[in-house]
Amino acid sequence: VYSFGCGSSGQLGIGKVLSEKNPALSPNLVNLPKNEKGKVVCCGALFSVILSERGKIYSFGHPEYGQLGNGTNGQYIQSSKKIGYNFVDAPTEIKQFATKDSHRKIMDTFSNVKLSKIACGKNHTLALEAPPGKRVFSWGFGGYGRLGHSISEDEYVPCVIDVLERLKHVTIKELIAGANCSLSLTQNGFVYFWGKLPNSTGGEATMYPKIVDDLGTWTVSSVAASGQCVMVGSECGVASWGQSIAGEL
Repeated sequence: VYSFGCGSSGQLGIGKVLSEKNPALSPNLVNLPKNEKGKVVCCGALFSVILSERGKIYSFGHPEYGQLGNGTNGQYIQSSKKIGYNFVDAPTEIKQFATKDSHRKIMDTFSNVKLSKIACGKNHTLALEAPPGKRVFSWGFGGYGRLGHSISEDEYVPCVIDVLERLKHVTIKELIAGANCSLSLTQNGFVYFWGKLPNSTGGEATMYPKIVDDLGTWTVSSVAASGQCVMVGSECGVASWGQSIAGEL
């Protein structure tokens, strides 16, 4: 895996933080642990996540909302009037996963989870367990319900989205993260949405995964999301919704 560009929060994963005035102008090798090879790379606003071929997940960059999944938001008191953050400048494995009850109290923690898919929003991350597992995990900034846990609380470690886990008949095949929302695509072409788009009716957020009924009988094959809109494709055509500022729809 190679990275380049702005590294002011450690998001390049090259073992050092770069000043904003001196970005990496050419590719730099991101050193993963021995015997690990990158399979999927996702980027948030100021952080990055790598899924390895062995199904392990590594994160680095800005920890502010817990989006690195390492159990902390990295805050420390820099001075009497300023909070600083401990940036993570090299790939660090996310080892702890959790399930919580309806009051967001930890019920169980576990490790050695093999993952198959990842997606990053602006400040949150999604991950899908590799078969035969079916669990979907989310962590990071919880505003507008984008984590799917029915509340707007940040999560510092990957937590199971219990609504999706209870759908025993549903098999998730893809995860998609917009800036402030999340989606999943099922094996049989249904789409679930949670979070918020800028022009949501009444400014309301969807706090947990709900099927997108408006797609009717469409069997969706692909989904994409941004900060403004969502787009889906199927044999029937392409549909989009959200906010159009510069012709996004």
